[in-house]
Amino acid sequence: MKIFISLTLCISFACAIVDVNHASIDELKHLKGVCKTKAKNIQTHIQYFGCFDDIDELEYVDGIDEGIISINKNDILLIPCHQKVNDIHN
Repeated sequence: MKIFISLTLCISFACAIVDVNHASIDELKHLKGVCKTKAKNIQTHIQYFGCFDDIDELEYVDGIDEGIISINKNDILLIPCHQKVNDIHN
């Protein structure tokens, strides 16, 4: 039943929800205002600093501003990662 509901929602909303923490460059490009360069910047930020915990942290990425976050706030999902890079040494 859950699969059916998820599939129905996905079809209804054209699968616009993007898990930024785990998305590919092509998936990130589905967000409004995110080009290939900005998508690469997001992935580079995640590789260096770890996954995002809060949507507002996306402003730390070069090229991503409050406007891009605002127009995509309903399309962004942040599934947590296991551990941030900086937490390994603390």
